[in-house]
Amino acid sequence: AKRYLASPEAVAPSVQRASDSTAEAFVGDAMHPDGRAMGLSPGSVDAINVGLAVPSVAELNPLVELLREDGLLLAPICLDAEAQPKDVPQGKCEGRLRLFQKSSDGTLQRVPGDPEIPCRFIVSTGPSAR
Repeated sequence: AKRYLASPEAVAPSVQRASDSTAEAFVGDAMHPDGRAMGLSPGSVDAINVGLAVPSVAELNPLVELLREDGLLLAPICLDAEAQPKDVPQGKCEGRLRLFQKSSDGTLQRVPGDPEIPCRFIVSTGPSAR
């Protein structure tokens, strides 16, 4: 898996990329990315798709710094511990996939009409989630 994740050319043969497009792959902490190492400045990213569940929206703050005002962030947010079904394996959570937008004051706000899609994801175990 690491070989494919580290290669920006690892795309399905059926995927057509524009001739002037570029892709880069970075290895790091998904929930606390080093924007400078990726050539990103705060407030420069249009959208972020988070692939790990987080216990609370506050866990997304390091990613929010990278978003531009009105930028979008899609993330699975875990249900509270008491709402977790008994059959959810350790390291995963039942949650809702939620869509947020960065407001002018720098906070994330739920996008009107967000469907709150039920989901089950691996939970982030970074320093702030412990």
